[in-house]
Amino acid sequence: MAQFSVEITPLSGSVLGGNQHSYVDLEVRIPARHPLRKIRQVVDDALASLDADFDRLYVDFGRPSIAPERLIRASLLQILFSIRSERQLMEQMQYNLLFRWFVGLGIDDPVWVPTVFTKNRDRLLTTEMSRKVMAAILAHREVAPLLSDDHFSVDGTLIKAWASMKSFKPKAAGTPPDDEGPGDPPAHGDAPAVSPDTPTTETDPEIAPMSRPSHRSRNAEVDFRGEKRSNATHVSTTDPEARLYKKAPGMGAMLSFMGHALMENRNGLIVQRDLTLADGHAERKAALDMLHRHSSGSTRKLTLGADKAYDAAGFVADLRGACVTPHVAQKARHSAIDGRTTRHKGYALSIKHRKRIEEPFGWAKTIGGMAQTVYRGLERVRSRFILTMAASNLARLPRLLMVWIPHPETASRCAKMVMLQSTSMEEVSVEEVTVIGIDLAKSVFQLHGATASGRPVFRKKLSRAQLIRFIAEQPPCLVAMEACASSHYWGREFLKLGHEVRLIPPIYVKPFVKRQKNDANDAEAIAEAVVRPTMRFVPVKSEEQQARSMVFKTRDLLVRQRNALINAVRGHLMEYGIIAPAGRTFVKRLEAQIEDPESDLPSGVIELCHLHLEQIGILDDRTRKIQKRLKDEAKSDPETIRLQTAPGVGPISAMAIQAFAPPMEGFRRGRDFAAWLGFVPVQKSTGGRQILGRTSKMGQRDIRRLLIIGAMTRVRWAIKNGPPKGSWLEQMLARKPRMLVAIALANKTARAIWAAMTKQEDYRDPALTV
Repeated sequence: MAQFSVEITPLSGSVLGGNQHSYVDLEVRIPARHPLRKIRQVVDDALASLDADFDRLYVDFGRPSIAPERLIRASLLQILFSIRSERQLMEQMQYNLLFRWFVGLGIDDPVWVPTVFTKNRDRLLTTEMSRKVMAAILAHREVAPLLSDDHFSVDGTLIKAWASMKSFKPKAAGTPPDDEGPGDPPAHGDAPAVSPDTPTTETDPEIAPMSRPSHRSRNAEVDFRGEKRSNATHVSTTDPEARLYKKAPGMGAMLSFMGHALMENRNGLIVQRDLTLADGHAERKAALDMLHRHSSGSTRKLTLGADKAYDAAGFVADLRGACVTPHVAQKARHSAIDGRTTRHKGYALSIKHRKRIEEPFGWAKTIGGMAQTVYRGLERVRSRFILTMAASNLARLPRLLMVWIPHPETASRCAKMVMLQSTSMEEVSVEEVTVIGIDLAKSVFQLHGATASGRPVFRKKLSRAQLIRFIAEQPPCLVAMEACASSHYWGREFLKLGHEVRLIPPIYVKPFVKRQKNDANDAEAIAEAVVRPTMRFVPVKSEEQQARSMVFKTRDLLVRQRNALINAVRGHLMEYGIIAPAGRTFVKRLEAQIEDPESDLPSGVIELCHLHLEQIGILDDRTRKIQKRLKDEAKSDPETIRLQTAPGVGPISAMAIQAFAPPMEGFRRGRDFAAWLGFVPVQKSTGGRQILGRTSKMGQRDIRRLLIIGAMTRVRWAIKNGPPKGSWLEQMLARKPRMLVAIALANKTARAIWAAMTKQEDYRDPALTV
């Protein structure tokens, strides 16, 4: 669309001052964040796809007409801005620069005469053309990914006709008598008809009664009480196609049409619409017609949500025959929907989402002026209704497609929001993206793209299937995610596509979240955190590493379950006076006391204890098999063999270090690895004063727990057999509690593990340590 400028000449320099001429570019005059920018882009692309249809509307002769493209844009403006009449629309287009820019009129271009605009609209903007315009908008490359292909909702609404109840008259031919209804007033100078046989009598004008008109007023009072009025016997003289109808019992009947809409359930956009005569079967018939138009020949299993008015046996059977699952609200009695449908979770979701269809209906009536149409005739009202539903979709697109990009004039100060981002898989951004932050979930993923300088480029919400396609189409860039569930899987997938992947601990992302927490803000915080020069990252684990960690986690789970069962048996038997120490080694003692024939345990308790003991035995066997597998793998891996040379580190601990610890080269020194495991005190220092607390426990808990268990074993052995004279361990046990000594010893073991792994040497025990 061409750009236009306006020349403004002030009245006089003394009155207004300033330059004598001012040239204003309309493209600059329209705010960059105005929603009409995105709407105009989508409308222009949609109309460009209809060039062949518009070419057939032009002729080479006759007076110049209005271009169909401009006529459609002007009609959309009238709906979007609730302009009551074409005359007011033409008046506002005289002075409203926004309207001229949207329609495509230059400053000097004349505005059309209202009657010319109306005649051309009725000639060009037919029902068929309105449907093509709406279909082109829905097929737009940015709009199509917003639509669901499988889940829909349908409903109908009454559109009040442009006809009063006084115009609803009997269908009998002939004109009603003068004294029976409203009519036209007599023409000026007409005299009442007089029969030639009627005798004429002269009356004194002073005593003659005042003459009465022979016709009643146009807006005369009409009493409908006691009169039976129906569509079978009456018709509106103003709009013969309007029908007398009431939406529900107890509501007043009115002359109206019935509008219908088919909504997709993902974003609540209208994908099909129609307008018919108002009757009791119109909603169900229109629903089937719209489904066939939208998904003709589809073999997918669709769902259709609807209210109770659609709960009819014939309609439900037609839906099932068309491979559509009827998610229709059930009537209280004689419902055609049974448990085959209502038992599924999707039914409840469809019933919940179908209520959103009332939003476009409400918008069409309050903003689009369809509460009572100003058009007469089914064809004209239908065309306007379809265009109004298309406008309701357009009104929602700026928010659905919005993105933050910097405005060229204020890039140094702030970023302005421009509704310019595409949601398609082909066109990604307006400038090169170097950082993509992803907030992970199970099925919906939020993305935030930014440039190298940190300026936001796009915000997108993608499904699981769309995510991998979208990332594959991007040039190599930095992809950041929180180190959470499924992050290592996605990290490996993105690495295969040539991207650099960094995983950030969630605790380091939290300070970058601005105000409220939501998916979009989380993705932006991830993109902000990943470019910090001092940020710490989690390496992406290989499939082998995750397999090892799964083996270890499974063993840990079985051990916890076994201990829980042992403690349960101990607790139950304690109520009968049988006491046993904690630990797996005392299970045999419990079993012997249960089997003792002289015990006073009830038979039911004995039976349940046998059940517990049987389960303990099964878990014991499975734990033993997994431990054997871990020991066998530890013997075959050179790294785990080297780890086991350190005192207090067995095959289980060695496998845990291999599975959960990052590469040792990532730590500068051994104390960093010990700090990563949580073997350092919590700091609460301030004002130059050092305040240390308990152990932080902020690291990898599995490795930390195993190293402490191994260190505690060494401490017990030293207490029982005596530590070496003059050793560090002897000095610590002499002045510190044994648990504190065990933690300190685990800290030293962690440092020794780092030294052995980084230098590729076996552990060398210093003489004073043992």
